[in-house]
Amino acid sequence: MRKGLVVTLLWLAAGVTAWQLLQEPDTQLEGMVLLAVVIGGAATLLIPGLFFSANAEVIELRGAPRLALFHAAALLIVATLALMGHFERGEGEYIWKYGEPRTISVPKRWTCKMGAGECHGFWEALGSDDRTQQGTVHVWRDDFDESGLRGPLPAGEEDDTVEFEGRALGDEAATSGYADQHREAVVLGRIPAVVGWVAGGLGIILAFYSTAPGRTPRR
Repeated sequence: MRKGLVVTLLWLAAGVTAWQLLQEPDTQLEGMVLLAVVIGGAATLLIPGLFFSANAEVIELRGAPRLALFHAAALLIVATLALMGHFERGEGEYIWKYGEPRTISVPKRWTCKMGAGECHGFWEALGSDDRTQQGTVHVWRDDFDESGLRGPLPAGEEDDTVEFEGRALGDEAATSGYADQHREAVVLGRIPAVVGWVAGGLGIILAFYSTAPGRTPRR
């Protein structure tokens, strides 16, 4: 009972620490890694626990092979980092850090999501012969306000385009306002999606194996 309470308190402390690290620009990467450790470690036991509890089974953690549990947790931590990277790839900071310089044009009317800082725009396609690429433009908030993109156009004003200097990657672009926004922390998006899928699948399999009822206990 005491050991379980101590483990729970340590888990909570790690979660709170991760949350605090995420609040500071200089420690966001460390916070994401620590958060992944907390989530991956918890998932190692919670995923099979929910399954076996639904089937009225009891998990024999004392007999679980520690090496298998360790590997399961490590794999699920990698999967969590890959999932964070998936969301990171859709952020303006990531587009700016890994994109190529482009002049981006954004029409003023009916192209921006209010409050989201995202617009529909177009620019010269990467590595193409004057082809135009269309897609989402992440407009930094100051650029958004100064360019007149916020709110509908006044009556009688012509629908014009606003040009920004920025960077583009695939079908997404970001304006230059993202140049100094925590660029050193934007690295998880480089983890290939296939790594997350494989690590997550293997981690879940090992977690089930390690805690499966009826498995021969460890001596």
